[in-house]
Formats: sequence, C-alpha cells, structure tokens
Amino acid sequence: MQAGQIIPTYSLIEELWEQNPPSSVMTTLQTYIVVLRKSLAGTLRITSAEAARDVLPLEGQGYRLRIDPEQLDVNQFTRLSRRGNTALILDDDYLASRLLGEALQLWNGTALSDVQIGPLLEVHKTRLEEMRLSTHEQRIEADLRGGLHHELLAELAGLTAQHPLNEHLHAQFMIALFRSGRRGQAVETFLRLRKTLDEELGLGPSVRARALFQEIIADDEIAGQRASHTMPSPFRSQLHQHVAR
Repeated sequence: MQAGQIIPTYSLIEELWEQNPPSSVMTTLQTYIVVLRKSLAGTLRITSAEAARDVLPLEGQGYRLRIDPEQLDVNQFTRLSRRGNTALILDDDYLASRLLGEALQLWNGTALSDVQIGPLLEVHKTRLEEMRLSTHEQRIEADLRGGLHHELLAELAGLTAQHPLNEHLHAQFMIALFRSGRRGQAVETFLRLRKTLDEELGLGPSVRARALFQEIIADDEIAGQRASHTMPSPFRSQLHQHVAR
C-alpha cells in the first residue's frame, strides 16, 4: 500500500499490535522482516541478502519496499481508472467502458481479503474499495450511455442489494429499468431506497433522486423536459434521451 516509501517501525508496530505490543516487540518485528525477506527472495529468485539490500532494506528508522510501480496491480488499476474517467468526460463511451472494465477485471474479491487488517491498513482498504465502487459506477454510466440498459439489469440488481444506501447505483438501476420498459420496477426501486434511507439514517432521498423519480412516474416528454432542468448529469441526459425517443 505504501511501496517506495519509508514505513517507520512505530507504524509497523501500531499496525500489528495497535496499543498492546509485546515486551520483545523489536525482536519480534525484526523476525517478521527476516521471514518476509526470505519469502520475497524465493519469489524473485534472489538471495535473502539481496532481498535485504535491494528489495526490503532498512532505511533510517523504518523499512522501504523497493518495487517497480508497474508490478503493482493497484497502480495499474488506478491508471486505467483515470484514463477511463477521462474518456467518459470526453464522451468516448466505448473507450471509457473498455478501460474501466479492464480496471475492474484486476480485482479478485475485496481489497486485502487475505490479510489481517490493522488500523493503518484499514484506511487503505477503505480508500481502495471506494475507488473500486466509483470505477464500477463510471463503467455502468458509460454502458448506459451506450444503450446497454438491458444488459445492465442483473448487474445493477446485485449492486443495489449490496449497497442499499447508495443513491447513485439506485438511480442508475432506475434508468436501466425505465429504458427497458419496466417503469413499475423503477418506481419500486425508488420506494425501496426511500424506505431504507428513512429506516437506516432517518433521511430522505436527495433532490436528484426525487427529480429522477418524478420524471419516471410522469412518463411523458413534457414532464421529462421539465424535471430534467433540476436533475444534474448523468441522470438528466440519459433518462431524457429515452423519453425523447
């Protein structure tokens, strides 16, 4: 998560033991480092001495993992996500969908799923999961723009079940349902979102979500144009395109 940076020993201690380090904490930490270096040496087919000198050296009061940034899948994910987002901004929906899809294919489950998480890694995990969800939402937006609303229904049904408080995903699901001729289910999706927000947070849907709902239940071009004036992108343009047709 912090490759190329010096990680102070006190940060490593906090991550591993939080506020309850053992009395032999430095000896134990150094033992872990030795084991890690041996593992790296085996993977990279070098000696443990080379791993200690060139891959995971002691520098100052901490350790630094020296690695080519291209070897980190998280860097590949970030780069593809940014390129896909740029393509989306430039209205190149096909390229955006391809790049964002390639970024998502790098994932094989939740971030750091095979690691015992401490307080410092928890921050990185949360950041990565938010980046992943944002990338997923952007790829769906690109596909909606490309007219793939039927193909997105099952995916969005699963995502809204996983993220019952995420208004953006619910709005995308409503659009896909509406454009697939399932206006009643789009209405049900909004009502379910409204109920969940009220029960879980004591809040109502945002202005944007309510405007989208009003446009869906109106289901005519004039009402669609009127609601679209108060509904920010991307929902306004995508739903209105359907209504206009």
